[in-house]
Amino acid sequence: MPKLIDLSGKKFNRLIVIEMAGKDKFDRYLWRCQCICGNIVIVSGQNLKSEHTKSCGCLQKEVMKDVGKLKRLEYGLASKRKLFREYRLNAQRKYRIFELDFDTFI
Repeated sequence: MPKLIDLSGKKFNRLIVIEMAGKDKFDRYLWRCQCICGNIVIVSGQNLKSEHTKSCGCLQKEVMKDVGKLKRLEYGLASKRKLFREYRLNAQRKYRIFELDFDTFI
């Protein structure tokens, strides 16, 4: 059985450990933590120490929001790309030369 190391008051990424919350079915210690956004979560000590759990989930939401901003295309660009791809593939299928690049095609 692992020796209990008190993690109360320690900070792991965005989580601050409040108190021990018991054990899970695998006999690992669970800790009640408060995220910097205010949410309370229960996390195993192993996940805290290995940095597998970094927040209550708010970090993932922020990262995905930023990724979504990067991937956003101007209006209609996706359909123009699809149309360009269809024209190019259709020309290849008919053994025709399709020399336009995407910028010229639009």
